[in-house]
Amino acid sequence: MVTHVALIGASGHASDVLSLIEHLNEGGARFEVAGLFHSNPETVDRARFFGRDVDIRNTAELARVAAEHESLRFISCVGYPDARRDAVEMVANEMAPAYALVHGSAAIGTRVELGSGAVVLAQVSISPCVVVGEHAYVSHGALVGHDTIVGAYSSLMPGCSVSGDCVLGTGVMVGSNATVLEKISVGDGAVIGAGAVVTSDVEAGATVLGAPARPIEPKSLVMDLDS
Repeated sequence: MVTHVALIGASGHASDVLSLIEHLNEGGARFEVAGLFHSNPETVDRARFFGRDVDIRNTAELARVAAEHESLRFISCVGYPDARRDAVEMVANEMAPAYALVHGSAAIGTRVELGSGAVVLAQVSISPCVVVGEHAYVSHGALVGHDTIVGAYSSLMPGCSVSGDCVLGTGVMVGSNATVLEKISVGDGAVIGAGAVVTSDVEAGATVLGAPARPIEPKSLVMDLDS
């Protein structure tokens, strides 16, 4: 049975998801991409999709395409958590999200729950008893330790490591090669900078950088931007 899927977005994140679908089809899955949907197709860098047998379409076409494919599902292929959530809300009335997509090289432990619309890319390792929320994005080579909760819409970027018994809230961004130590809680919407080492809890909405990670002070950030 063919599963028709619409990819919402047409940037590098969408290219990653399309590559994952191409990989799954090579392994015997039967996904058919109904298009990459973007609000302004003229601005898309089409070179990254050249020769990949996929149409770049306007989001205004979604309702018609959904009507053509009764079982059409979608993946929100937008990199930043807030924007990914906006994309989900935009199309949720038209179709249901796809089931979680997992690359064949990912190592998934027992009793792992993957929310609908979640994407798990190549070489990811997820230990037992982990919950990955809806529309979360776990990028290449990320590690997630046992009994950890990854909130909906969160993004775990390449090479990051989230240790066991951690709780990441909704829409958390963990940067490339960052490390979150064991039993840490990270609040909704927090951002952990690339390469940071998080040794204590992070408040909702905070941005932390460094090793050990420390919050960016809003005043300091403004001064840096003005200097």
